[in-house]
Amino acid sequence: MKIVIRLFIAFVILFAVYNVWILMDVPNRNSVFVKTTVAKESIITIGTDAGNGNILGIQPQLTASNYANIPTFKETIRAYLLEAKSKQLINPKTVVLLPEQIGSLLIAYEEKEKVYTAATMEEAMQSIVRTNLFKFIVEFFSSDTPNKSMKAAIAMKSKQAGKIYWEVFGDLAKEFNVTIAAGSILLPNATRTAEGTLIVNKGNLFNTAAIFNRDGKVDTLLQKTEFPIDQLSGLMSQFETSIHVFQKSNQSMGWKLFDIKSPTANSAIHYGMNLSIAGQFWDKKGDGRALVINNDSITVIPAATTGRMINLWTN
Repeated sequence: MKIVIRLFIAFVILFAVYNVWILMDVPNRNSVFVKTTVAKESIITIGTDAGNGNILGIQPQLTASNYANIPTFKETIRAYLLEAKSKQLINPKTVVLLPEQIGSLLIAYEEKEKVYTAATMEEAMQSIVRTNLFKFIVEFFSSDTPNKSMKAAIAMKSKQAGKIYWEVFGDLAKEFNVTIAAGSILLPNATRTAEGTLIVNKGNLFNTAAIFNRDGKVDTLLQKTEFPIDQLSGLMSQFETSIHVFQKSNQSMGWKLFDIKSPTANSAIHYGMNLSIAGQFWDKKGDGRALVINNDSITVIPAATTGRMINLWTN
């Protein structure tokens, strides 16, 4: 009996020490860890303002440090919206478009500083697992996928990451009175509630793309594409993406989200944009290219070397 008590006491002590250790060297959760400056010459404008609205694509220059805490991530995106507003590129008919997988790196939020200074993505992920060990173990043993370690590493922080994704983009949609297509984030079976919030459930990983209406609520058009676990390694290293575009409807004057392999697959699409994530994530680099559909013509814009915005006016 004494041995059991001693083991229990030792476990409690180790657990307490571990919880103190994981909080050491973590950026202050209430301060902005990285200041974002938007170059005034970073805006590409296509077309002229005919009063019919616009698609404003934002490709922020990102590193893992931009995900250090909620204020940093939010202010990174907000800096571009403020610059666009100052250039009169934001109005109630504007649809703001963010790159695919922009939310997936939220796995790095509120981690030790050495995560953000790691030389490689593998090194950073190992550090993240060590500071979320108990969550990782639970996800690992509850998973029935072939690559249990990778699935567990993504899923262990998905509930919090999904909440940040929903809160940040919902707040920005309300603040700037715009519709925001918030790129995507890898989440296990996320769903939209009747109140327009986003919740994360147990299950397979889905590449989840949400549209936030001007009131900050998640639109009913929540797009989920099941993501095979054996492709996670490729996703995290190459940031590959399918094409997502918006179509203006003559009937509703709204915008619809499409997931297509080729922009020519749907002749009804007259205006659209596809953005790849830009920036340096440890030893991996985002593609940073953009594709624009304007009056049925397709333009490929070379990779961004710095953060930029692409504004497409619609007729």
